[in-house]
Amino acid sequence: MAIGFAVTVAERDPGVRDGLLVVVAAAVSVGLAVWRRRDRPQLRSSEHRYRMLVEELPVGLYLDLPDLSATNVYSNPEIVRMLGYPAERWVGNPDFFGSIVHPDDRERVSAHVQSGIDSGHFDAVYRLRHADGEYRWIADRGRLVHDEHGEPLYVQGVLLDVTAEKEAEAQAAVMQRRYESLITRLPLVTYIEDAAALGKTVYISPQVVDLLGYPVARWLNEQDFFFSVVDPAFAGSVRTDRAVGSVETVRELRLIASDGSERWVDSRRTLVTDEDGTPLYVLGFWVDTTARRELEQQLRRHERLDAVGELAAGVAHNFNNMLLAINGYAEFATVRDTLDEVHRDLQVIRETGDRAARLVHDLLAFSRRQSLVPEPSDLREVIENVLGLLRQLLGPNIAIQFEASSAPAIATIDPSQFEQVLVNLAINARDAMPDGGELTIELREQDNAGGRFILVAVSDTGSGIPAQIVEHVFDPFMTTKEAGSGLGLSSAYGTIRQCGGSIRIAHTGADEGTTIEITLPAAEVA
Repeated sequence: MAIGFAVTVAERDPGVRDGLLVVVAAAVSVGLAVWRRRDRPQLRSSEHRYRMLVEELPVGLYLDLPDLSATNVYSNPEIVRMLGYPAERWVGNPDFFGSIVHPDDRERVSAHVQSGIDSGHFDAVYRLRHADGEYRWIADRGRLVHDEHGEPLYVQGVLLDVTAEKEAEAQAAVMQRRYESLITRLPLVTYIEDAAALGKTVYISPQVVDLLGYPVARWLNEQDFFFSVVDPAFAGSVRTDRAVGSVETVRELRLIASDGSERWVDSRRTLVTDEDGTPLYVLGFWVDTTARRELEQQLRRHERLDAVGELAAGVAHNFNNMLLAINGYAEFATVRDTLDEVHRDLQVIRETGDRAARLVHDLLAFSRRQSLVPEPSDLREVIENVLGLLRQLLGPNIAIQFEASSAPAIATIDPSQFEQVLVNLAINARDAMPDGGELTIELREQDNAGGRFILVAVSDTGSGIPAQIVEHVFDPFMTTKEAGSGLGLSSAYGTIRQCGGSIRIAHTGADEGTTIEITLPAAEVA
């Protein structure tokens, strides 16, 4: 029972198998020592006991001549069961062993036999043909036994069928090649990092060479190599994510390629733990979004041009009214009888000129193009600065309400790009309220388990978003307008994501209006 259990475990664990072979070899040595001293009658009963042990063991035991023919002298019954050949086929036949060795293994096995004769030890794994014609993988461990004069007597050894183990190894190798083939053909970079050592890359797929130009060896051999590649403006947030042990992290990062060019990637990381929650490694991937960002920038420019076109008529009308007022009061001033009357006319001209200057300032702020430059900004001031432009854009039939406390609401954003987001949302709200209505912008702070955040909610009293497209409103080119570009919300989504925030449809319904919420991490006030 004990031996049977040991062999069962050994078949699953190579380490246990090797230990078992040593123990069995020792048992054989003792048994054979008794066999060599069989001329002593008092030991005959011991010989019988050891022979019974040898012949009942569930592993193959053999004695061979100490030469390259490996002619068998003795094989126990397990070898007969293991390979299906009767004992008489083995014993005394110098050609039999070589005839059943797999052709691809014969040269290697001969070399092992010679090495075993020279060194006194033999350890190999090779294939033998079963009587049914199939090949079995056999683990063979033997040693050379000498007589009392040091002359070789025989080779004693142990055979163990390891076919199942080898087939499992082959299947595992096939699965590994299959997964490696899949990973190396994906249109993204996959990597694994050490969960305990920040910045130590354990594996990175070869697609990284096409993306950034650096060889794989640099990622694996240079500590903190990632931080020499990521743009310094993003390194701090990455270190923070790792320091707090974030399980899931989604960010857009700017990386510097070996040729100095910029590559934008959508980075997703997952901390993998064991059953007890102990971190094992970090699994992540990068998707190249450089081309998409360039397209989004072009789309934003077109969106601005569309918005400027919509504003053109209103702006021209307002300027015309201002010019009429300026020219009219200037004409009045030339015919006034008193200086006080002239002064009042000039004051009106001055106020009208100031209104025109503010309108020009707002229009320039709206139309200028610049790359995303996040910086700590007070969202209350940013929103107040764009309200005048929004009122011009929405017209007199739509009232705008801004609700916020007097306390600063600091977030890291690009102010001009955030203004563009508000303009895009306002244009959508205006189109949903053709007969007029109300647009409300609410600004407040909120705390949750993830930290402190700034919430900007933009609500309208319009017709709402059809239920069938709510999930797709942030997709590029998704629009319900006949002449719409479908780029407003998608560009807004990209801008907010780049600032580390999120944007979502908080509420919408037929004739219930729509509320869109923007959430941004609060920045520390210096």
